Amino acid sequence: SAATQSWQYLPGTRRVRQPDDSWTREGLFTLSARLEAELSPTMSVKFNAVNERSGKENYRTVSTSLRSRLTQRVWLKYEIAYRKALPFDAQVSTSETTLDAGISYRF
Repeated sequence: SAATQSWQYLPGTRRVRQPDDSWTREGLFTLSARLEAELSPTMSVKFNAVNERSGKENYRTVSTSLRSRLTQRVWLKYEIAYRKALPFDAQVSTSETTLDAGISYRF
């Protein structure tokens, strides 16, 4: 089985306009990881994780998907994803979990 993996760390700064029209500067970073593996000629799996954070915001997304081949070009795909957000000036974070299933056609 073939597998690929990657990760990135991207630091930076940004200038943000506040609701009262004043400006502030803050540091931010994005950390991401990805793993993709072909379990067999008819099945593959992917895992993605992304965390974006600044002094006032935090977004996190984690997803896993499984693809299964039905015919030479038609695949079934199942994906579960978790997203959590603490946006700018929010008191409480929000989160959601989704489960998606679909059919894809590869050219």
